[in-house]
Order: sequence, then C-alpha cells, then structure tokens
Amino acid sequence: ANVNFVISLHLFSDITSYVMSTRYFNNFTSKSIEKGQCLLYEREEINKVFLIKDGEFEISFKNSMSYLDKMLDYFISNKNLGESKKSYEQKVDEERKRIRREIEIDNNYIKFYNETRHIKILTVSTGDIVGLDEYFTDKGESFFTVECKTTKGEVFQISKMFYDQMRNRLVTMKEKENEITSNKCKKIIERLFIIKKSLYKAFCDIKQKKI
Repeated sequence: ANVNFVISLHLFSDITSYVMSTRYFNNFTSKSIEKGQCLLYEREEINKVFLIKDGEFEISFKNSMSYLDKMLDYFISNKNLGESKKSYEQKVDEERKRIRREIEIDNNYIKFYNETRHIKILTVSTGDIVGLDEYFTDKGESFFTVECKTTKGEVFQISKMFYDQMRNRLVTMKEKENEITSNKCKKIIERLFIIKKSLYKAFCDIKQKKI
C-alpha cells in the first residue's frame, strides 16, 4: 500500500510498482508527525524531501514586508515561471514605485514595512511534496517553516541526495518536477502579492483611525 501511494503521486507515476519496490523504496522512511512539529524551519538547510501521506501543514515565514519583497524578487528572477515571468516583473516594478511614494508621504510606513510578523503562505496536505526547488534560497536553505496543523500527520521522507540521484536518472521525473515546482512557485508569488495588498490595507486602516 505504501509503495502504491508513492507511485500514485504525479512525480513518481512513471515508475512501476516493481521498480519502486526493488530499487528505490528501501530509501523511503515513514514518519509520524504530531501537531506543532515542523518538517522544515526557516533558514534551515534542506537535506530531505517529504511526501505528505496524511495531515495538513502550514507553510509560513516570520519576517518583514521588506523581506517579503526580497523573496518576491528572488522567486521572479531565479525560479522557472515560463511566460508568467514578464507580467510578474511588471507587477513588482509597480509595487516598488508605490512603496517609494508611500514612504515619501508617510515616514511611519517605513516602520510598518520593516516590522516582523508571522506570514502564512499556503497549506499543503495529502499528495503534496515538501522540499523541492520552490522552498530553496540560493544558499540551499528553506525560505519557510512547514508546521503540522492537524492532530497527527504522516510523511515519507527521503534524503535530498538520494532524491537527486533518482531525478537525474529518470528523465520524466525531472520534467515532472519542473512542472510541479513552476506551478507551486506561481502560487507562492500570487499569495505574496495578496499578502502585500492586505498588509497595505491594514496600514491604511490604521492611518485612517488616527485621523
């Protein structure tokens, strides 16, 4: 059943049950996760890939809007976004101009902009994979903390080294990973833009109340 779960995932779907069982599956380890436990921590080196079999996990980071902007820049410059890249670049440029205008109008925005806060990005669950390219900084560390939010969770974990060996050996797996990470990066970017918009609205509401 566990082998069948792994090959049911799009990333591994071209691997037969026999090949997975005899060549690869002994490198997969099942792990139970309690609520509040984390698969990854922000700025932690990523050395494992996790396949979520059960449970919900929150992807988040604890930092400022200025860090969020740097993250956006990094994702748009370095991740595989296909035809969406140009429109994201234009959107970031417009946002940058707006922030400069806001700072010129109200110096309090600088403090708000640099204030540390807990920012939730996405929720992942059964069938999702944690630890692929969309999690990586240029130093091989995680952008995010990934925390279990359900009473219990279950994952299969494999070492990043072994995962890379599998991916480099299997052409279709590499193609599928590019597809998966590109789609997830777009979701993260869209979510970051939404967060920026809601935080800016919060700042405007605070400013309005002071008037």
